[in-house]
Amino acid sequence: MQRWLLVMTLIGWPAQAAAQTWEAIHPDGARCARGNPWHFWVHRGSSEKLLFYLQGGGACWLKANCDLAAQPTFDPAVDERDDPSRGGGILELDRPANPFRGWTVVFVPYCTADVHLGGRSVGYDGVGMDHRGAANVAAALAWVRAHSSGPREIVVAGGSAGAIPVPVYATRLAAAYPTARVTGIGDGAGGYRSPAIPGILRLWGVPAAISDRPEFAAIDSTRLTFESLYIAAARARPKLRLAQINQDRDGVQLQFLALLGIVDTPLAPLLAANLDEIQAAVPSFRRYLIPTAEHTILTQPGFYTTVVNGVALADWVTATINQER
Repeated sequence: MQRWLLVMTLIGWPAQAAAQTWEAIHPDGARCARGNPWHFWVHRGSSEKLLFYLQGGGACWLKANCDLAAQPTFDPAVDERDDPSRGGGILELDRPANPFRGWTVVFVPYCTADVHLGGRSVGYDGVGMDHRGAANVAAALAWVRAHSSGPREIVVAGGSAGAIPVPVYATRLAAAYPTARVTGIGDGAGGYRSPAIPGILRLWGVPAAISDRPEFAAIDSTRLTFESLYIAAARARPKLRLAQINQDRDGVQLQFLALLGIVDTPLAPLLAANLDEIQAAVPSFRRYLIPTAEHTILTQPGFYTTVVNGVALADWVTATINQER
């Protein structure tokens, strides 16, 4: 039960969010890891500005945390709890201070337990999981290509598990729209520094799922990490803007690190090591560090009230999007 509550923390919306106009899109054959049907949502705004948002919701790589009858650490279905009309922060699309007010928004929910990048079915001692996150996101990208002739400004953002694939899908949209300015912003997943990560990504089939893009095809699968995705994307596409937001005592990141075998270690030095690794390879990389234990901020009410060292988070996001490259 404790781990299920952890996942609800990852995806929960503030109850006071105002109603929005969203359309549910149901691609043929799209489904979650346990077979539930999958769909995504679209809010139609400017044809020139696109926000592609990847939801979080945990992950699993063992029977103990994949089995719904045990202590699962992932969201297995897309339902009313995922509806972005209930979201806060940047999903409050009528709010004057929202940097994405008036934009077209594609909201990509998450139920495949593979950071939106999996491409492999796995049996965990009798628990079958269809890690097909890459196929689901591909369906949302196909909708974008069919309905967006030429956005000039694209932001790919994601929270928690959705922060990890941001550079992958930012490069895909940059390739589809070569004249657009593209920015990727990850929120709440920068501290995962563990030797177990490359093996888990191979288990989910991530190397094969991203190998069609030249930006990532050359990464050694035994050294594939979340940081390597940011570095490879930025090196291949120098005009791509990449950034991360993190909270330096994030309790959810610490709980998942413990599941990865990293215990009794503060988050701040792990965050610093990972972010410094990206920064050393990508000098233009931007970071915003919030001194709290909360988890994610982009879709929370605090997005509009957070200020660190005199810099308001909403202003920092706007400056990141407008950064010249």
